[in-house]
Amino acid sequence: MAAPPSVTSSEGARDFVQGLGVFDATLLVVGIMIGSGILIVSADMARQIGGPGGWLLAWGIAGLLTLAGALFYGEWAAMMPWAGGQYVFLREACSPLWGFLYGWTLFLVIQTGMIAVVSVAFVRFLGVLWSVIAEDRCLIPPGHLSEGWALLVQGLWAAALVLLRTFHPETGTYGNLYSNLLDYVISAALLFYILTILGIFRLRAKWPDRERPYRVWGYPIVPALYIVGAGTTLAVLLHHRTATTWLGFILVLAGVPVYGLLRYIRARIGA
Repeated sequence: MAAPPSVTSSEGARDFVQGLGVFDATLLVVGIMIGSGILIVSADMARQIGGPGGWLLAWGIAGLLTLAGALFYGEWAAMMPWAGGQYVFLREACSPLWGFLYGWTLFLVIQTGMIAVVSVAFVRFLGVLWSVIAEDRCLIPPGHLSEGWALLVQGLWAAALVLLRTFHPETGTYGNLYSNLLDYVISAALLFYILTILGIFRLRAKWPDRERPYRVWGYPIVPALYIVGAGTTLAVLLHHRTATTWLGFILVLAGVPVYGLLRYIRARIGA
């Protein structure tokens, strides 16, 4: 059997080997998409919408919006099959700063927040059977997860996020921890989803003759609809869930001076 082909990035460096097949990639996508949200968010939606028709309509609209975004990610990946994924897309379409901010946010907000979300969901369901670790009683100090400092810091931050809740002085109660964490993660993630889809417009103008093994249908209407839908969702979150979305955006902005500092250090070392 011939060895899988390697991938060459824009800088000419050899990256990871393309060893995953269609079956492997499908399992990865299924594992990423089907998480704890379908088990918890559905119930919250049903309580707030109040009827099966509106509930199904909301899921249908969200599904179409997700499909539109996924199709354009497919065009990105086919055009630039390099290691790095969305970081590479944002770096090429926007600037190295936005690529860095995505990686920074993935570490501090998106990926770390999702670890905390899944942890809370696990405790919520297991707490039904074992009340000792119910969601409102669980307080487990974080342990040593790995010898790697990056994994350790990420684990500690995820554990810290589980301890955060918004307090409502008027009622004397705390907010829903699971929903709070989802707001924290999704608001920051939506910002980069929108930027990535906007990048399609720029790169089609910047590289009109570049080979695209897959060209998504419906351009420019479909990406425009996605941007409008995702932008509306983000605006609603910022307006109605300000207390649980501001932290994510502050952490995104905090990456700007860090990026500047790293560039300065790199320039000094290079000099």
